[in-house]
Amino acid sequence: MLDKVEISIRDLEFDNHTFRPCRNKDGSFTQRWVPLGMPRVSAAMQRSVFFLFPFDARRGKPGMLPGATGFFVCRNSKKLHFELKHFYAVTNRHAVIECPVIRINSKSSGVRFIDFDPSEWIYSKTDDLAVADVTDYLKPDDKVSWVSEYDFASSSASALDARIGDQTIMLGLFADHREGAVNVPIGRFGNLAARPSDSAHVSLGRTDDFARPAFLNDMRSRTGFSGSPVWTWYSAYQDVEIDSIGVPDPDRDPPLHARLTLIGVHRGQFREPASLIDSLGEIEVASSMTVVVPAWEISKVLDLPELIRRREARDERPERIECSNNKILLMRRLEKKDT
Repeated sequence: MLDKVEISIRDLEFDNHTFRPCRNKDGSFTQRWVPLGMPRVSAAMQRSVFFLFPFDARRGKPGMLPGATGFFVCRNSKKLHFELKHFYAVTNRHAVIECPVIRINSKSSGVRFIDFDPSEWIYSKTDDLAVADVTDYLKPDDKVSWVSEYDFASSSASALDARIGDQTIMLGLFADHREGAVNVPIGRFGNLAARPSDSAHVSLGRTDDFARPAFLNDMRSRTGFSGSPVWTWYSAYQDVEIDSIGVPDPDRDPPLHARLTLIGVHRGQFREPASLIDSLGEIEVASSMTVVVPAWEISKVLDLPELIRRREARDERPERIECSNNKILLMRRLEKKDT
């Protein structure tokens, strides 16, 4: 079995906790031990990120320096036991055109390359997204984790999983560290500035081919972070929408427990015009507002016919069917024991 783990709110390590009154559904209050402050990012979250390299045709192997970031997501099997998963590498389309080769950290060798060609990636028909099926490429020695599709932000206009003001976390390639012997993702932090709107398409510049509804993230960025995962995290006890005695209202606010949500894939900084005093005139400069392709667009790529066919064919393999049957048998034994 692969030494992997699914990313969850447990991967945000809070140093500070306190007892706070929590309103129950019946109107009564219960003191609960709740997290406060800025969390630390666990090693598991960092292992969900990989770096992308160009392919050097002259040397017949990956280039020397990484150029972009990507991360792993999973989809549970729909035919077999739910613990059997299909794994995918996710990044930007513009990243893999130049840097299609994946580098992941390995226990024994330090790093390992998966030599994809740009033609082997599956591209979104509408957004700056690229996905590669890596289920059969991952090995037990790989130090990787993943984001579950269940933790993707919702496209619903009334969704409470990612709201303006939520704190954001991005992990990716810091260009000044690109000569490292292993992948060392760097964190950047900010706040969610806007949810996607069908009436407000976002463009990175005048020549952007993917002007689409997108999250806006108030966070600084730079070269190398293209394709990075962006999460929001939230705790109701730090919300400004509280009642007069400082207790979150369950009829108005999101759930009282802390949560971690993947809002999507970072694709670059929003460009804005700047006027110069000299003869150069007007130019575009990068702002501190970044653009994030919504996570639900990843699900749309995973639903493309080619990837569906691959999942169905994989779940017909005898070894996966046997593994699924063993898991189902074990689950039934445990249920019988409990009763």
